[in-house]
Formats: sequence, C-alpha cells, structure tokens
Amino acid sequence: MVCIAGASGELTDLTCEYLTHPLAIETDRPRLSWKIRDDRRGAAQTAYEIIAASTREKLDRGEGDLWSTGKVESDRSLLVVYTGDPAPEGGRIWWKARYWDQEGEVSAWSDPAWWETGLPYPDAWEAEWIAVNPMLPVVDEVTDTWFNYGFVGQEIAAARGDPKYIKGSAEPADPKLWLDHLSKPAPQFRRTFRLESPPREARAYICGLGYYELFINGRRVGDRVLDPAYQNYEKQAFYVAYDVTPFLREGNNTIGVRLGDGQYNQVGMSWFYFGRGFLTHGDPCMIFQLEGKLENGRSIKVVSDRRWRATQSGALLRNQFYIGEVRDARRRNEGWTTAEYDDRRWTYAREIPEPVPHLVPMLAPPEREIRTIEPVDILEPVPGIYVVDFGEAFCGKTRLKVRAPQGTKIVQRPAHHIRNHPQFFAGENTLNPDGTFDSARYFLGGTGGLPYEDPELHGNVALTNMIMLTPVSRYGKSWYFKNVSVYTASDADVDVFENEFLYSGFRYVELIGLPEKPALEDIEGVVVHTDAPQTGRVRTDHQRLNTLYDMFARTLDYTVHGTLQDNCDAEKSAWKFDLNVGDFYSYYRNSPQFWAKYLRDIQLNTVRGIPANISPTVFKSYSIGHPLHHYFDYGSHTVTAAFRQYLFNRDRRMLERHFPYIKEWIDVCYPYVMRDEDISPRALGDWLDAWKGPGGRPGSKGYGSMNTSRDFIARAFFYRAMDLAERCARVLGETTYADDLAERRRPLKALINRRHFQTRENPEAVPMVRGPGETIIPRDPAERNSYGSQAADLLAVRYGIVPEGREPEVMENVVRDIQEEWDGHLSVGWHGIPVICTELSRWGYGEVAMQLFNNDTYPSWGYFLKHGFTTTPEGWSAGAPDTLPTTRVIQSEKNSAGVWFYDTLGGILPDFDSPGFKHFTLRPIPAPDVDEADVSFESLYGTIRSAWRRSAHSITLEASVPPNTTAELYLPVSSRKVRIDEGGTPLVAGGVPEREIGGMTFRGFIETPAGLYAHFHAAAGSYVLTAERSPKRS
Repeated sequence: MVCIAGASGELTDLTCEYLTHPLAIETDRPRLSWKIRDDRRGAAQTAYEIIAASTREKLDRGEGDLWSTGKVESDRSLLVVYTGDPAPEGGRIWWKARYWDQEGEVSAWSDPAWWETGLPYPDAWEAEWIAVNPMLPVVDEVTDTWFNYGFVGQEIAAARGDPKYIKGSAEPADPKLWLDHLSKPAPQFRRTFRLESPPREARAYICGLGYYELFINGRRVGDRVLDPAYQNYEKQAFYVAYDVTPFLREGNNTIGVRLGDGQYNQVGMSWFYFGRGFLTHGDPCMIFQLEGKLENGRSIKVVSDRRWRATQSGALLRNQFYIGEVRDARRRNEGWTTAEYDDRRWTYAREIPEPVPHLVPMLAPPEREIRTIEPVDILEPVPGIYVVDFGEAFCGKTRLKVRAPQGTKIVQRPAHHIRNHPQFFAGENTLNPDGTFDSARYFLGGTGGLPYEDPELHGNVALTNMIMLTPVSRYGKSWYFKNVSVYTASDADVDVFENEFLYSGFRYVELIGLPEKPALEDIEGVVVHTDAPQTGRVRTDHQRLNTLYDMFARTLDYTVHGTLQDNCDAEKSAWKFDLNVGDFYSYYRNSPQFWAKYLRDIQLNTVRGIPANISPTVFKSYSIGHPLHHYFDYGSHTVTAAFRQYLFNRDRRMLERHFPYIKEWIDVCYPYVMRDEDISPRALGDWLDAWKGPGGRPGSKGYGSMNTSRDFIARAFFYRAMDLAERCARVLGETTYADDLAERRRPLKALINRRHFQTRENPEAVPMVRGPGETIIPRDPAERNSYGSQAADLLAVRYGIVPEGREPEVMENVVRDIQEEWDGHLSVGWHGIPVICTELSRWGYGEVAMQLFNNDTYPSWGYFLKHGFTTTPEGWSAGAPDTLPTTRVIQSEKNSAGVWFYDTLGGILPDFDSPGFKHFTLRPIPAPDVDEADVSFESLYGTIRSAWRRSAHSITLEASVPPNTTAELYLPVSSRKVRIDEGGTPLVAGGVPEREIGGMTFRGFIETPAGLYAHFHAAAGSYVLTAERSPKRS
C-alpha cells in the first residue's frame, strides 16, 4: 500500500498481525505495523497517529469512531497494539496511519487498510461437523491394480489371533483387506441455496480433515492446496477464511467440497518406529459456515448440517498421503459443484461429534503450486514402459495428459533413481556381470531381508524412498507399500491426471499402461511447498557458491510443508532437529506467522513439560512426557525457536505465551542433565555425520552420531538453551529466574568441561567418540584441547562452553582434525553443519571454509553435485561406490550451512537488545577466491543489503539501512592507515576522520580473528564505503 507523498516520506505495507488484509483475526488486541518509504539518510519516525473506523466512508472522512490515538511520541512502527473498540457487526475494522519524521514533518495519511475478526469456535459457529454415511470401500480392477503394483511384502508373518482379523481390532490382518477397509473413496458434499439479490459481501469459513477443496458455482475457491496445515488433531485444527463475494450470484448457488485423507486418516508411515500407534484419527469430515449480506440489506448464512448431500461415488477411489492415489475418470461426477447437477442419487450427510476440541484460524502461509518443471527426456527401457526424467529432484506431483481408450489403466510411480544409471548404483556389488540390476543382492534396510522387488512386475525405477510400513507392528504384522498412483481413462478425448492430496519427492516417474509413448509436452512436474515470502537473496561471482546456495535453498523449500520437515520423500515428519535449518529459513523466507505456528505445534505436543521429539505429530496419542524418553538436543528447540522469533520479529507477546513452556522444560530436565554419568541415550547426537569405512572409503554404517559423544551433545544443547532462556527471562522482566538460570549454568559448564574437554591439565577426560559398531573409543592421547570431534569443538566454541581464552586452541584442533584426520574434509553431522563454515570464517580460517565448499570428494557437498544430485540428500555417503542408493534424496539438514551466506559472507546480524532488526550489524567476512557478493534480507522495517566487491587495489561495501533503523557497519580493511571514502568523498585517512558524513559516524578500528575492520555507526540510508586497499584474502 502506498500513500500520496507528504512533506516527508510515506507509509507502506500496513499489516495486522504481520498480515495484509487478514480475514480471521481472533484477538481484540491485534498488533499493527507499517514500513516507511524515505530515501533520505537518517530517515526515522518520531511520532505516529492511527485512526480506526467501522466503515471506509468514515475513515476517508477522518472519523475514528473505533479508535483515534492522536499524536503519539514514539519511534515504534512494528506491532503497535490496537486498544480501540471491538469490531462492529460484519467484523471489519478500517484503519490508516501517518507519522512524523526526524525533522518533525508529518507525512500524508497512508492508504486504507483493514482486518476482519474471525469466527471464534465454538460460540460463533452454528454449523455442524458432517461426514458421509458409512459405506463399503470400492474394490475393483482399478484398486486391485494399485495394490498389485504397490504392495512389496511383509516383514513379520505371525499375526496374533484370528488369521483374518487382527486380535482385538476390527481391521483385517490381510494387507489388501486392511488397506481396502481403511482407505475409501474421497467424500464429496454439496449444498444448493437461493439468494434473493446479489451479494454485497460474503465470507466462507471451512475446516476439512485432513484436506479439502472448496468450490462455489463450478469454480474452485482460492489457490491453496493441501489445506489446512496439519496439527495435533487431538488438540486443535485450523479453519480457513475466504472472501467468496465474487463467487456468489442472485438465484441458485451451489457449494461443493471434496475431502482428502491428508494426515488425518493415514494407514501407514515410512518408518516402522512409528508403528506404536495408528495414524488414523477417523474418516474425513468437515465443518463449513458462510456468512454475508445481500445488496437488499438482508443477511445470509449457510452452514454444514444434515441437509447437505454427500457421496463417495466419485473418481477419487484412494488418496493416501504416503502411498498414492487411485482415480477412475469414468466415475467423475461432471458438474457436481453446479446448481444444475442432479444429486438425487446422493445421500444426506450425517452430523458427527466434534472430531477436534478446538478450531483456530490458519494465519501461517499455505501450500501452493509454486512453479512447473518441464521434463528433459522420456526413456523407454522396456517396450511400452516409459520413464520420464525431469532433470532434477523436486517436491510436488505431475500433471499428465492422457489420450487413451476408455478403461485404460495407467500406473505412475515416482522415484529418485533408475536402474543402471550412474546416480543409481556406482558399485559392482549390486550389478550382474552384464551390468543389469541384481535384485537378489538388494535388500531393504531394516526389513529382515525382504527382497526389493519382482523385476517383471515392479519395473525400472528404484523406489526405496517411497517404501512405507503400515503401522500394525504392535499387532505382530508389518507390510511395505510403494508410492504408486493409478489413473483410469474416460471416454474424453484427453484426460488430465494429477494427484490432489499428496506430494512426493522425485526426479523420475515411471509410466506403465499408456498406449503410446507420451510427448514431452504431455507431462509436467508441479512444485508444491509452503508459500512463505522470499525475504533473502544471495549472489556471488563464485560459481560453486552460487550452485550450492541454490541447492540449499531449493532443498529447504521442498522440505517445508506447514512446518519444517526432515524430508519430502520418506517420513515427511517434523522432527525437532529440523530446526537446525531455522536460522537459514529465517533469513531466506522469514514468516512470523510460520514461526508462531511452529511454536504452537511444540506447545500442543508437550506433556508434563516435555516436548515431543516430533511436533506436530500425526500419530494418535503420540507424546513423550518423561525426560528419559526424550532427546535433550531436540527439546532445546522449544527455547531456540522462541528466541529466534523474538530476535527476528520482535514478537514479545509470543515470547510471553511460550515462556512457561521454556521454564517447565528446563526445570524438569535440569536434574537429569546434571547427573555425573553417561546420558548418551538422551540425545540423538550429531546425527548422520561422516564415517570412514575400510581404507578410508565412505562408510556404509552412516547412521548415528559416529564421531561425537551424544553425552556431550545432550549437555551442550541444554547449556545453550539455558543461556537463551536467561536472555528471554530478562526481556520479560523475570530477573529472579534469569539470575537463577545464570547460577545453575555455572556447574553445568564445569561438568561438561570436566567430562569432555581433554587438555593437558585434564587428561582423564574421555570425549567418548563412537566408532564402528557403536564401540566407545578414546581419542588419541596426543590430541589436546578438544571435545573429541569437529562438531563437539565447534559447538563448544559457539555456545560459550570453552573456558575463556582457550577458544583459539580449540579452533586450531578443529582445523588440524579437518586437514590431518579427514584429509581436508568435514566430518560433522546435523548439529555441526550449521556452524562449521561460520565458525571457521569467524576465527580466521576462511580458506578452510572455502576448502570445504570446494571439495568434491567424500564427504562434501560437492560430492553430491559430482554424483548428479540437485538437492541435498540424507547421508554424506549418498552416491558412494559400493553403497545402495540413498532413500532420502531431499533431506533438510545438510543444507543448514546456507546460513553462512547471510551471517558470514553478508555479515547481516540481528541485535537481541533491539530485535526485529530495529538495530543490526553488517560485518561481512570476505571469503577467499570470492571478489563479489550481494546479500540482502527483507526485514520488517525494509531491505537490508550488504554487497561488497574487491579488486587488487580496493574493497567496496554497499550497505542499505532501512528507514527507522540504525546499524553498525564494519568495512574490512588492510591497515589502520587506510584511506576510506564514502560515495567518492574522503571520510577517513590515516585512521582519523576527515569530515562528518550525514548519517554516519566513524567509531574506530576493531581487530577480530577474521581480520581488521573499520567501524561506523549508521543511521538509515544507503552508503558506499571504499577502502583504498583490499584486505588479504583469508
């Protein structure tokens, strides 16, 4: 939003609760924000005025009948609390603002903005929850085809009790019967009603479990997909609000809703560990309410109830989030969302008890179809069977045009690998002498020796990443099923098939059953992920860095689906270790409402102070609730996430609401952390770090924390959490508790150092490094000043665990371990990856950080590129010789190094004492072999930019400081005698300021391990600082 410029700048981007024109705000005290557009140096706000009105007309006249602040002397432009009257009937509040600048000049009023109140549950809801009447599943040759191509085998053959049914359960023990019993056709609902006149305004509120698609008068409402985002369904679910005024008309109108199983009704999961509880919460169901006013002044309301018509006789016969969809186009109900459709064969819906205890509006960014990808090739490895190659791995689905006789069944299977392709197998152990795949030698990990597949039936793609395990192991039976979708053609000239209620990770798609080879234009990939705004951008003149950054960002996008997930091609679960990418995501796609949901997910999955290792969890009744059934490194993120939200977005209200969870977690777990004994089981550790096999080759036993003590990780992460919690407590005024945390941290630090910091003064410390077979082995006694591994040393330095003054010694050991023990390579896993390059650069080892980025041998990111990966996979050994193809090609944690581009290369650093980037630091650390870097971040105040370039004679820093903020700027220099210009005007010479420059003050020089810097304090504005000589590239 842009206002007409006044005497000073102008207000733009007015938001309520960080959102533009939100339709469902369920608080009487929402918070209002704006940005200032003013290119002048020193641009700032000294006062503001807001008026809020019940109508647009009153607002335009300047009548603040709901709220008028008058002139408020304040520089606050972020999260100003509304204290006016409640919203009138209709729920919309109009508002606008203006501000006084640093010279006392007042701006013009902003353009109008508004927000609407939501529909508080249950008081404002007159609708009922509805579902279809129970019906038998559709079982025919189409669903049989799905089973035949998807079912792999069974791990445990001994089902207890009756061989037909699982003991104590109504679910059949036979896998096909069991799948048919729980996986049924997608329900469809419709309701026709009449309007006496055109609508003036109308809002629709809907929650469909697990997912919904909403139609009105034959048109799809909105572009959201896989909606709403999932939560702990035993506690809460989201509803979504729409402005449906353009969809309604005078006369007959029809609402149509189709439901998908989503993560609400799942029959399986991709890892047997989760078999402890069923994934289904019940059959799909929905609640819907439409409210509005007509042009004739009358109110309208349409609610879901038993008067709605319902059916399961549609084309979508199966839709399972993990294992595919079955669609029979011959069964399509053409026109079912229009008033003309004859629904006399449909039944009436049934009203059901509420399936969730609470509904809240979904304010977090939704899933959307982001872009399309064209295939690069279509292979035909076997006559009549086609493998489509999209040239890159991605997350989403395909859209396929089919020209085939009615009844033709097309099988589609997504995969990351194809047989006899370099990316599939590089080792001779899995190939026959003629180079073909030896299925007899390929076994699924963890399945007790289950053969991979029947080569004749199960085709030419390797589907390891799609194999799942039905969650019935507690009854003695476990089955595996691949991600397979089946489409059946209608009598139309062209059918278009695409999955509606799932996403997959893949590069290849195998197509079976087509009458002829498809053309490239007949199929496209559709990328699907959470559509958070892109707030960070990076570009350099170094091709490898650009390639890696794009790989990191792409992978991160593909693993964000309403929350941070481990991957999109296997578990698709919100493990809390995934927050290791949180810093990177906060720069790259900062969304305050995304992080608010993330924290709420933690709260909803916390029992007796202990957050679940996975939250939100789709597993019914899945919570931990005891410190000894909980990973401390994962639990620490209940603190980290709240700290980061406050740091990046200044959200004090969120911090106040979440802090009781922080306190309870720390107080419950502290006695266990202080036990002077091995607490390794209480941390998953530096998971999937690198491991050397025989002869130094990539290790095949890459799971676990192979190099770093899990005992150290548990205590180190808890120590850091206490540090962050102390800082949060002081912000909230809880000084007594903050002092207590500081006091309790001291003995924990001493305990960690006594147990793990091996020095000449403490030779008895045993870092407990884990080697092959999980055997605990001591480090070489000659090694000193180390916590036992690269990851442990780096985390000890980052978290302030190292005794003061000994950090350089520990960092020397890190470099020695990289260069000598690992031949110039990293060995870190998920906890070490986010910090290794940043800490190396910060302590003056930039050349080593670049060495890690440039490597293309195991273990390294370049090793992935060398083996054809376009996203970061799970283990460092992915693609290694003599190893099976990795099961998780799109995995979130290896990309967490992407934060280095922002906090190190660009040097953009927030300030906890002035959060939200109200005040911040720009201190770039130029990397060797990089001569140009341009890094920007769109903060809540505006664009922050750190762009530097250097030549043999100079280095230049272009810095942007948004209006109403200040910054500390640090220019890398080669000596204190350097000459520094600003925009071509001499600023500093011989270490002495030559003149004052508007908005900037020279503060002197500062020596850091990364080099010498000239320090400036800067008000808002754009600056171009040039030092006459380039610092040494190191």
